[in-house]
Amino acid sequence: MGYGLLNKMTIDNNKQKKPLTNDDLMGLIVHSYNNYLAGIMGYSELALLECENAEVEERLKHSLESGIEAVHFGKTILASLGRLQIPMQDCSLVKIIQSVGEKQKGLISQSDIAMLENFRIKTDPNWFEDCLLDLVEFVTFVEKGNKLNLNCVVNEKNNLVTIEIKCSKLFSEQDASQLFECFYSSRKITGKKDIGLAKARGFFTQMNAKLSHKNESGFVLEFPVEPRT
Repeated sequence: MGYGLLNKMTIDNNKQKKPLTNDDLMGLIVHSYNNYLAGIMGYSELALLECENAEVEERLKHSLESGIEAVHFGKTILASLGRLQIPMQDCSLVKIIQSVGEKQKGLISQSDIAMLENFRIKTDPNWFEDCLLDLVEFVTFVEKGNKLNLNCVVNEKNNLVTIEIKCSKLFSEQDASQLFECFYSSRKITGKKDIGLAKARGFFTQMNAKLSHKNESGFVLEFPVEPRT
């Protein structure tokens, strides 16, 4: 299965005269592995229907739960590479921002939310909210309890929304250059064992958004929107 996908990708890239990148290869590997996990999980689900041994049933359930966790982790890696296969749909931008605001009390002002009422966004709402929360939680950690300042700026002429999250922490040149690499911002800076900010940047890039950082100013997320009709 993996060889067939790799061969197809190579042919497609040759037609477009584009070299196969490391991200392309990683995406193919993870997609193939997720397909393998799906087959194993399907077998476990079928086996559970006829299982009469309590000990075996418990092991099958544990295997199924582990498979679900592994698939989600694989999707997270694909998101970080901008290779997550999800249908982008028209969503209410204000509802997503409101949900983030509810989970991060006092982070977003009502005036900011009011500006977003007239716009919708093409994305996956769950992944967009999850990635934005990842970014907010990262800044919350490095700010060590200081109140966050999130500002929304709407450029109606170009149909762009900019979300600015102030961050006073000064990162070293190395840390700043690797903030969006897989695992670096999480394991090196926050001590967590996850993908870190790579997931957010990869997913936002997939929806034609830009996530950047500058010392002494913070993080800036800029993404296209469409006026509500």
